Amino acid sequence: MHILSKLIVKWLITFSETDYPYEDIEIFIYGVECTLNEVITDSIIILWSIYAHTFLETIIWLILFSVFRHQTGGLHSKSNLRCFLYTISLGIIVSYYCQLHIPFPEELLIYIFSITIVLLLAPRETSKIVLSNIETKRKKIFSALIVIITFLISIFCPQNLKMTLNYSIFANCILLLVDFLVKDKMHLLN
Repeated sequence: MHILSKLIVKWLITFSETDYPYEDIEIFIYGVECTLNEVITDSIIILWSIYAHTFLETIIWLILFSVFRHQTGGLHSKSNLRCFLYTISLGIIVSYYCQLHIPFPEELLIYIFSITIVLLLAPRETSKIVLSNIETKRKKIFSALIVIITFLISIFCPQNLKMTLNYSIFANCILLLVDFLVKDKMHLLN
């Protein structure tokens, strides 16, 4: 993906007939690489959803999961290939998860677990993003609101969409918890 991104950026720079500093070119390459990764990953997930007849559920999952994950952070892969494979796997699981039926008490437990994880662990910082105290508080509040609003919406949704909403929130909270365990607890064992 990196080589393709370089070729695209070189072609765009040649086409624009502008000289850019090396640092800017590296940023352009990184941006193109991120865009290509996202477009290819989402396209494969959407194609699967068409095949599995879960297009609406998958689109809802992509939107909610992406917005929620942007606010909370969570476990990130160490390579683009792993990220690609994990994200596609999560997307494909939507087509199976949305067909499940979970009784209301268990569904309520999913949201209690999720709001607890968000309040305790969100947002997770990365080496690329360092948040101020105010930004951290805003993201935590916004993340908690997403969980609460999603739960309220899910009450009025058909079963397949309800399960998609549940999965979107729950899967991200699991990634938050795993990130915490891997980064914050594992170093204590060393």
